[in-house]
Amino acid sequence: MFAEATTTRSNPLINFQFTHQLSQLSLIFKNKDESKPENVSYTLKGFITKGFFNTSNGTTSLGTESEDVSVLVNDNTSTTSTLILLPQEVVQTTIEVVADGVFYEKTIDNITLESNRRHLYTVTLGGEGENPSITITESGITDWQPGKEILTLQLMLLKQIPLLILPIGITQVRHKI
Repeated sequence: MFAEATTTRSNPLINFQFTHQLSQLSLIFKNKDESKPENVSYTLKGFITKGFFNTSNGTTSLGTESEDVSVLVNDNTSTTSTLILLPQEVVQTTIEVVADGVFYEKTIDNITLESNRRHLYTVTLGGEGENPSITITESGITDWQPGKEILTLQLMLLKQIPLLILPIGITQVRHKI
């Protein structure tokens, strides 16, 4: 997450409007007959999972090597899997799914993951025996809004303080006055 704000001695209230710099990829798994698959696991191939975040301007950059991402989706209570990935364009990826003991594989072309966006795909599994089938449908791209993400800081300015950049997770800030 990243936010920028400025304050003055006369107006010490800072409202940070944070935005996600990463991308959310959500996969909803279902069977062709609309029932819920059990014991779902999957592997996505060809995504870059390492990169860099510049805390001074909020930009991200990708590493150079793609990796496989393997996920166990459920313990039979959920059929949705959400990954948080660096924004990127993937020309081609393969998804391998195992559900209800059946192996499925599908190639997906041209996925663009944008920062501060939730990319939702529905993965429909069907077929039996030697003819398993998998269909992947883009179900939407929305702003990533899990809830209120506004942090307000009241700074008591006794002396002039330089702008503070607060990375997420900071619990204490020290500066000289």
